[in-house]
Amino acid sequence: MALTAMTDTRTMQVVESLYEGPRVVGADSTAVAFADLFIGCDQMYVPVLSTDGPGPQAAYRTALLRRLASRDSAVFAPLPYTLADGRTRYPVDLRDEFSVFAARAECDLALLQSVVRQHRFIDGIDPPFAQIEKHYVFNVHSTERHPRFEETMHRLQVSRDLLILLVEMSMRHMGELAGDVHYISDPFRRNMRYFGRERRDRPLGGPRISFGRYILDMHGLTPDGFAAKLHEARHLARELNLAGPLDRAALQTQDGAAEVLGNLQRFASRLGMRPSVRELGRPLSTLGTASLSALMGKYFGPVAAVVTATAMLSGHRLLHDMPPLVGRLGVLRSSLEWPIEAEFVRCQQEAK
Repeated sequence: MALTAMTDTRTMQVVESLYEGPRVVGADSTAVAFADLFIGCDQMYVPVLSTDGPGPQAAYRTALLRRLASRDSAVFAPLPYTLADGRTRYPVDLRDEFSVFAARAECDLALLQSVVRQHRFIDGIDPPFAQIEKHYVFNVHSTERHPRFEETMHRLQVSRDLLILLVEMSMRHMGELAGDVHYISDPFRRNMRYFGRERRDRPLGGPRISFGRYILDMHGLTPDGFAAKLHEARHLARELNLAGPLDRAALQTQDGAAEVLGNLQRFASRLGMRPSVRELGRPLSTLGTASLSALMGKYFGPVAAVVTATAMLSGHRLLHDMPPLVGRLGVLRSSLEWPIEAEFVRCQQEAK
């Protein structure tokens, strides 16, 4: 059975803030959650307003989605929606719901200010309300009559029209369109309790390897590099049987656990993650020492070769954050470790 998920433009804009423009508070955790969703799902839906046209290109409004789709457009599919759906489902007078937003602005001011900075970076100016009202799902103009509207406007230092836009954005939780598919949203809209119920994300179930944080930690990733690594990780995770939930029973057996750990090490090595030398109870074999020393000498000079050999033969853990090429030497694999191996330990504990 195909595993489907959904993302939306606002969530992608938050992830993109890691690389371009003002960074939104919580962008790191959003990027990790999105990466895990992208790697683990079979297909990902992107909501498209029906007035934007039927073609899939209408869904690729952000640079990250365009980069990902350019490498494999079959991963994504548009999910059309209409404004009438929201406007007929919810009450016209939304003044009571503004209390939710005002409370969030008071306790999470830094988050909302970062959202405002990114909005202005993307759009350049605050669009007038009359220009964008026709694209709203909710009739939020009634929130202007809330007694805390002026106070919140001054707290965020925004215009009247931009505050109304922010309220509408916070209400537009696309998880409602997702139905039974998996979904994660940005921190701005996560756990907002509108219309009497809390809106929660629906991440993938486990025990499952979380790849996102370790991909983000890879050195020197550009926006293009991040998109490329996500696709590469998606392919490798499927090839090595790591994309889906891990078998709980297998994780409790010696052979099953060894297979998962070995595949995870192969994943890290082939993706280019940097390994470290394990802390050894005894000196590394002569063959392993010679191989690593020669490799370090080739890329970093004779001094590096001597230091490497000394550290390895002494059995001390002096070598961290090694070049990715080191991890591809099969003779050294038993002597190396990758930070992502912590996910194997977590999954084992979760499987108990």
